[in-house]
Amino acid sequence: MIKLRARLTLKFKTLDNGIAYLVNTYEDVVSYNSNPFNISRGMVNIMAGISQIYIWANFTECEDGKVLVEIRSRGPNINQVATKYGGGGHLLASGATIESLDLVDDVLRDLAKAMEEYNEQNRNI
Repeated sequence: MIKLRARLTLKFKTLDNGIAYLVNTYEDVVSYNSNPFNISRGMVNIMAGISQIYIWANFTECEDGKVLVEIRSRGPNINQVATKYGGGGHLLASGATIESLDLVDDVLRDLAKAMEEYNEQNRNI
């Protein structure tokens, strides 16, 4: 697990707006000798605790092509995004299942909007 964590830590990407994300294809999951649930739920927090990151998401493709999405936050409301994609959770930890990796950019755009709303709300504080 430590080696897998290190491997995924080197793989995640960051955006200029305070979002980090990780995309794992099913082929990746097989190469890790693991399963989609363990990669998705178990590895989402490798992106936690980075000072400039407020939202982080892990997209993990299953054998059937559907994608498990785990989203975490240290401020912005990410539950609204998970709910939009048929999932749920709460303000700082939510998840969903999307139809394919083709929707990753859509989810990231929605997370960027959540980040913008958070920044706007906290601008006057």
